[in-house]
Amino acid sequence: MTIADILSPFDVPPIVQSFFDHHKAVNHDGHTVPLLSIQVTELVDGVFIGCSMNHSVGDGTSYWNFFNTWSQIFQAQSQSENHEYDVPISRQPIHNRWFPNNIRPPISLLKYGPMCL
Repeated sequence: MTIADILSPFDVPPIVQSFFDHHKAVNHDGHTVPLLSIQVTELVDGVFIGCSMNHSVGDGTSYWNFFNTWSQIFQAQSQSENHEYDVPISRQPIHNRWFPNNIRPPISLLKYGPMCL
């Protein structure tokens, strides 16, 4: 299979689904399959990098920020002459969770409560 075989047709060829490890996986499948997988498929004239992420790990914006950061790291490595990779990440991940003022989180994670007795 070549890059042109993948990019030329109007519709994505069905074989491309096999390039992604989590095809048809849903969130609760994260109990039995990896939460993130990267599969490299060698083509006749290049490579195809399929990346699958369980939606419980992050949303679409997080997914693309991960891919862009990964790309920045590899670009910095190819441009570095002294093999030191101090790569500034242009979009730092945000780990803070927040809810609008006066709104309770949808799931209460109390350590002690009536359900825990």
